[in-house]
Amino acid sequence: EQAEHSLSIVSIVLSLLIALLELGNKSRSSAEEETIQGCLPVLSVFAEFGNQGHPSLIVTQMTEAGISDMSAYAMALIASRRAHPKQNQQPMVMSTEDKVRSTIDQARQDLESNQPPIRARGMVLLGRLARGYHDILSPNESKPKLVVDWDAATSSHAELIDFTIREVLELSLVALSDNESYVYLAAVQTIVAIGDLRPRQVMPRLAAALVSGQFEAETTISMSNEQRVKLAEALMFIIRRRAAPAEYLSQMLNIIIFGSVNKVGNILHTTSDENKRLFALETDKYFLGIESEEDDPGLVDCEAREELWKEQDLRIKTGGPIYVSEESDLVRSSRLAVLAELVSVSPPSVLAKYSRLLMRLATDVLRQDGSRTTMRAAALLARQFYGCLDRESEELGRGESPFPLAAAVVALADEEKLLASTIGDYASARATHSHDPATSARCQEALQLREAAGDLLVAAHLLEEQRKTLAKYPQMLTSIVTETSPIGEIKL
Repeated sequence: EQAEHSLSIVSIVLSLLIALLELGNKSRSSAEEETIQGCLPVLSVFAEFGNQGHPSLIVTQMTEAGISDMSAYAMALIASRRAHPKQNQQPMVMSTEDKVRSTIDQARQDLESNQPPIRARGMVLLGRLARGYHDILSPNESKPKLVVDWDAATSSHAELIDFTIREVLELSLVALSDNESYVYLAAVQTIVAIGDLRPRQVMPRLAAALVSGQFEAETTISMSNEQRVKLAEALMFIIRRRAAPAEYLSQMLNIIIFGSVNKVGNILHTTSDENKRLFALETDKYFLGIESEEDDPGLVDCEAREELWKEQDLRIKTGGPIYVSEESDLVRSSRLAVLAELVSVSPPSVLAKYSRLLMRLATDVLRQDGSRTTMRAAALLARQFYGCLDRESEELGRGESPFPLAAAVVALADEEKLLASTIGDYASARATHSHDPATSARCQEALQLREAAGDLLVAAHLLEEQRKTLAKYPQMLTSIVTETSPIGEIKL
């Protein structure tokens, strides 16, 4: 509750900041401008913290996603204040279509500039279009709305809306390659805003681009590994903000898992033993805070040791460093992370029919893959899978679910035991792969969630045994038993 209260306060403050930047004076004193520019480092943290993969309530995750959106947009607004204002040469009266096309053309010119503040201004223009802030009016409206519901637009505007979505999406995908954080973070959130408007149209295309490395439009956009990783972040934000993946789950699963195989390879991968040992050694040094050979964490006083523990805890939560040679692995792990995000917000009834696939995927990656980043994502997938099982247990306590996911897990007992054994090895550092603290931590969380759902699995097992017993008797007799069953109706 305290975390949600703090997030609510942050959300209100960010709303006021955006209102100040959008509607306040464009020219301020040097001291005021310095104060505004000083907000960038803090906003950068807020813009990224919604995708840290930590376990939290769905409501909290959605609040964090909204804060990330507002923070990224505020960063672009602040950075664009350093750009020289353009003289407005547009006519006073313009049609809706002319306004949109003019804005997109100006944004494209700004994004081609070699000056970061001007590129930030381009992202502000695209952000206003994506969020409906840009005074887009229907012909019979006399004053602008703050937010325009594009799905409710008239059919005469359908072509213009499709054009706007396509252009804003393409420009934002290109902007993901920008080196300035306030540009590419704004691009991520602009993609998220477009995904919120047209999820059925946008989400499958973004998932296909993540897998193939190419976004199919009028001109094919080839994406680098860095752009694909950032695109995965945008997809996770969309999934988290929509919080209704049931209608997209089947299609998204097929694209992400069974998508086309390209030069990066499929989900599974192997890393040389030499690199495994090197990565493990350097990662352990990073987590322990060892900067040189002379450093010894044991030779510090009590106060310094406490600060070191705090630093180590922070480093473990971030997952450790990513090396250049692991860049392609990071793309594959992003696919698994998107899948884990889908699982985390999916209802158990929808997830049940994919249980065998998800358990097998997590097990195979942990057992056969040599990449630290991919194994971390697989451990996260296992944790979210058991988290969904735990949610089903809570729903059963409120009488809201016949526990279809638990029944599926019991029916696939061998697969589940293999997964539990695998994550148990990582949790206790018995795995034959190179030890990674972040993977071990996520596996420990998965085991805790599995233990929390133990009573549900027992109930599902009893129900399965009763179903098998009743299956031996004629239908007339089983119908009598099911009507008086103490644990509810059994559908055979």
